[in-house]
Amino acid sequence: IAERMWDETGARNQQLFPALRELLDKAGTDPASIDIFAVGLGPGAFSGLRISLSAIRGMALPDSKPVFGLSSAEALAWDVIHLEKRPSVLVIGDARRNSLWIAGFESENGLTRTAIPFGLTTWDELPGKLHAGATIVSPDWDRIGQKLLAAAPQGIEIIQKRRVPTARAVARLALARTKHGDPSLPLKPIYLHPPVNVAPRFAEDGSAIAPES
Repeated sequence: IAERMWDETGARNQQLFPALRELLDKAGTDPASIDIFAVGLGPGAFSGLRISLSAIRGMALPDSKPVFGLSSAEALAWDVIHLEKRPSVLVIGDARRNSLWIAGFESENGLTRTAIPFGLTTWDELPGKLHAGATIVSPDWDRIGQKLLAAAPQGIEIIQKRRVPTARAVARLALARTKHGDPSLPLKPIYLHPPVNVAPRFAEDGSAIAPES
């Protein structure tokens, strides 16, 4: 019905809400007319995931409309599987801290099924996790693409450009899953690294806390 894509140029997704208003106007609708909202849960940027979740829940809240959450990586794999007729897709992203995240998906009855659960891996371990017949795609190709080419064994197909999960793919996969009777994932971002606990540097009165020796 309508789609809006852009490259975010400012910090904290400053174009999101004007783009949503423009999208709804283009479609000739409003949040009250939407039966179900869908959102990608990541993996992805910390701030972007939290902002998108807040935005979608805010639109759904006034009329108590349901929100369906799913993995953004699965939506990306679903797009590649259905649009490019690939039977098996490995989605690999930059997890920072010298590690990668990886998940594998296969076509099944018009949907996708998880063949390799989300996990972290190192560059040294990566070749052992790749298997012939799968197509590799990455939303972080601009950062890790050349290293992926060097690490992948012969016979592994790699889509050599950055591919991101589109809102269209999230929506279509969410619709297919609801028709199949599948539940939403918990509405919280998918993070693969454990939280980093940083000791406070200041007390409640504003005085500095001396680090433990």
